[in-house]
Order: sequence, then C-alpha cells, then structure tokens
Amino acid sequence: MNHVRTLPTVDVHGGEVIIDERTCRKCGYALKGLRTGGQCPECGSAIKRSVSRKGESLVEAPRDYLEQLRFAANAMAGCVLALAMMVPMLVWQVGAQGAAGVATMAGVLFVLSCGWVWSVWVVTAPRRLTRATGINLTREWSGSRWSARGMLACAPVAMVLTAVAAIATPGAPTTGFAKLVWGLALACGLGTFFGLAPLAMHV
Repeated sequence: MNHVRTLPTVDVHGGEVIIDERTCRKCGYALKGLRTGGQCPECGSAIKRSVSRKGESLVEAPRDYLEQLRFAANAMAGCVLALAMMVPMLVWQVGAQGAAGVATMAGVLFVLSCGWVWSVWVVTAPRRLTRATGINLTREWSGSRWSARGMLACAPVAMVLTAVAAIATPGAPTTGFAKLVWGLALACGLGTFFGLAPLAMHV
C-alpha cells in the first residue's frame, strides 16, 4: 500500500511576504515568496522562527548605524554607572543636608537620566539593514520598544519630583502634598526599574 505524504498547510494570509533569500532553519527550504505568518511547506515549522529578529546578524547593518549603536550603548553604560553611584548620595542628601543639597543632586541626576533615556531611545530604534527585507522593521518588536521607552522615561520625571518635594517640604514629608509628590517620585522610580525588563527583551 502506497502512503502519500501530505505537506503542512501554509498560511498565505498572515505576516509579511519574504522578498529576499531566506531559508528554513530546520530543513533549509527556500522561503522566498512565502509569508512570515505561515509554515514551512517542507517540514511544517513556523516561518517566523527563521526570519525573526534573533536570526539577523549585525554584519548586515550599515556602518554608521553600528557606530551609532556603539556610542549609545557606551552612553547607556556610563549613565547607568553614574546613576548607580549617585542615587545613594541623593538618599543621603534627603536626610542630611535639606532642600538645597537635594535639589542640586536631583538636577545632576536629571541630566544623567535624560542621557539614559536618549541612549535607550537610540538602542531600541528599528534596526537598519543594507539589504531589502520583507519584514516591517518599524513594527518589529514594537511592543517591547515602546514599553521600554515609556517606562524608562520615568527616570527624569522621578528626579524632578524629588527636587520639587525636597524644596517644597524639606526634611520628613508631613503634609499631604509632600507625601503625594514623594509617592509619585517613588512610583516613577519603580517604573524605571521595571522598564529594564522590556529593554532586556528588546536588546
């Protein structure tokens, strides 16, 4: 009795059309002309696994884009190191030197956190390639991109709120306004911390 081999069904409606030379990671089947939302006609594996972001190499990116990424990554590392050293100093200033010291320190941290946000914005920008691709690079990983950008943008906001709270009510917060501002500053700080997760996923 002859057994007829049936090929997996290909989803021709999902995803972008692959217009460059791509092959299936599992079996090596040529995927050009198929859609990223379908399955490999040969082995049935999901095509998106073969054309995902992780499957791309940075050697295919333009040199100026790589230089920009390197500069932004170095800036991010420098800002993180500076913030890690200065945030404990800010906490000490709150309890020791009053409004003037806190406002000055918060201003410095605001500048550093703005540099941090800029570097995150550059690193999470849609990648660039030297060759044509059927993948929509703007929509690719857009969820983690905007989650990281939005949550990490809370860092400079937290510094501004800290300075406002320290100037308005030096010492321990006693009024409702002071407690509200300090609470918002803490919430922004936590938002910045949790924003590291989508940043790590994106990078």
